Order: sequence, then C-alpha cells, then structure tokens
Amino acid sequence: MRSVSTKTLDELARRRGLEVFAALPADAAQKVLQEGSKRLREWQDSGFNAEMEYMGRSPEIFHSLEKFLPNCRSIVCFVIPYLQATPAGHAESPYFVPPPPPGYGRVARYAWGRDYHKVIPKMMKGLVSDVQEFLGEEIQFRQFSDAVPLLERVLSAQSSLGFLGKNTMLIRPGSGSFSFLSEILWDLEISDLPKSTISPSIAAGSGCGSCERCQKSCPTNALPEPGVLDARRCISYLTIEKRSTFTAWEFDSLGDWLFGCDICQEVCPFNHRGVQATKSKEFLARATHAPYISLMELLNISGPEEFLARFQGTAIMRAGWAQMQRNACAVAANTGFRQALPRLEWLSQNSESIPVRDASLLALDRL
Repeated sequence: MRSVSTKTLDELARRRGLEVFAALPADAAQKVLQEGSKRLREWQDSGFNAEMEYMGRSPEIFHSLEKFLPNCRSIVCFVIPYLQATPAGHAESPYFVPPPPPGYGRVARYAWGRDYHKVIPKMMKGLVSDVQEFLGEEIQFRQFSDAVPLLERVLSAQSSLGFLGKNTMLIRPGSGSFSFLSEILWDLEISDLPKSTISPSIAAGSGCGSCERCQKSCPTNALPEPGVLDARRCISYLTIEKRSTFTAWEFDSLGDWLFGCDICQEVCPFNHRGVQATKSKEFLARATHAPYISLMELLNISGPEEFLARFQGTAIMRAGWAQMQRNACAVAANTGFRQALPRLEWLSQNSESIPVRDASLLALDRL
C-alpha cells in the first residue's frame, strides 16, 4: 500500500503555508464520525438547525467515508489560523476591535479578507500535487473546507488538533479558535503517525474547565449548554444563513453586527493567552471592508451586479445583496443612525425584496 511519512508531509505542507495538521486512519475516523453523528441527531431533533435545511439531512450522510471517497485510507486535518492584528492596533491588544464608528456595522474576522472557500482549496490541491510528484503516481482524493456534510470539528479534536469548546469551536491551546479547518481524504496511508499531545475528546468543553464566558457573554443566549448552539438565536446564523424576514426580536438582536459575530470567541481566554497573529497575508489580500462596512454603502447598492462588483471574492457573498441590505436596516436602527432615514423610506416602498421592505419599515419605526 502506498504511504507517505508525516515528516515528508510536514515538509511539503509548510511549502504551501500549512503548518498545523494531524492525520487519522480511515477506520478510526469512521468511528469518530459515527459517534459525532449521534450528537448531530440530538441537535437536529431540538430544531437547532433553524432554516438550514442542509444541516437537517440524515446524519448518515455526515459520517459515511465510503460515500465521500471509496477506498479512503486516511484523513489529514488542517488548522489554518486567520487571527490578524486589527488595522489600527490597540495599546492593550493588537487584536482588539473597537466599536464601529457611526454609520458602520461589524464584520466577523474570518470575512475580513478573501473568501476561504476559494483560497484554501487551492492550497490543499497544491499540496496533493506535491505529494503526487513525490510519490511519482496519482492519488485519489477529496478536499473539504466547510462546504460538505463532514463533521470536521470532531475529526480535528480526535486527531489531537485541539478540543471542542463550550462555544462549539475547535480550540487549540496556544493558537486559540480563530482558525479555518480543512481536510484531505485520500487513498494513501500515513506512516509513523505521532502520538496525541492533546487528549482527544468529543465531549464539548472538556478543556474549558469552569469557564463559562462564551455562554454568559452571548447576547442572545445561543449557547444553552456547553457545546450546543441554537442557531435560531445565533447572530452569525441570523445575518448569514437566515433568508426570510426578521422577527422583531431577531431584528433587535443583531446589535451592530452586519455579517457574522465573534463575541463567543473574543471573550475566550484561549484567544488572549500568548496567542500570536498569523503571519500569512493570504486572507487579508484584497480586504477592503475590515473590520466594518458602511451602512449607507450597503443600503445604496442598486442590485446584485453592483454588489458582486463590490464584494466578489469575499465571504460576504454568502449572505448576498438582499440579506446584507436587510441586515443594514437592522443595524441602522439598532445604532440610531438617523442619516439612513431617507434611504430606508425609499427601500420600504421600492425594494424588490420582501425581507428588505419589512426590515426597512421596522427600522423606520424604531428610528
């Protein structure tokens, strides 16, 4: 059976800017995924997937390696940090993000630069190409970066890359949780797998001790118990995945967040204790909105084409034009930005989107 050593893989990965990885044999990964799917079923049964139908699919498709890649021999899991010092910096911490100025809304850190869905696959495929060149033969593989039903967090935890925090994020001591995860499944053995340096556990919060900062700091109580996220109450879900009209509670809950939310990570001690920002510039390239976006800019965008021209190549495209305008209406009202009143009036009567019309009317009422 073809194989590659972890030393060789490490050398090839570093050339691609990939410094943190771990591997699992396929049989071990299969057991981990099966165990994780049990918790997924409980989560689904509680209705916590909200309007995300893709997260309501049968757990069986989330844990069958055979369906992902026949003859899969191993899985390599990567952690790619994206924590960056803020543009202005701060005396206390280079990662501190001050409140947005009037007329602006917040953007989650992972979306400050280029869309990781576009950047990471190129890095992964480049690594596979390098491995193939080293072996002198082709490899059957699949690469994932948060775009298919693979329970990547439990895999990463079991492969000793960190532990699952009470905020559901993978936390790696020394690096924190501001990281992207990615995986390669291939028909290749990984020889001399190193022993675990972090006790792997699927039980969320195993490494958090008595700390409950993430749960207590969430303004919408979206973390009802350790390691459980109720998407219906999560600001990230509301601003990105929810497509329909906001209820009054959802509208108010956004606060000043336009896209995503970092609160449960910002308060985590593991993201402050000696954590170093990534040296990679890959995810800041072409960043033109970090860490805020102008409300009037969003409210004045005339259509999908103009939105595409402004945000193409960034994760903001996930929400789309109408959803970002809907979010901007809420943030304008929540932050008392009365300069938006004329545009809100226009949108309430002329927007093609029902959620935008509804949000603009509620914003007018609030203001």
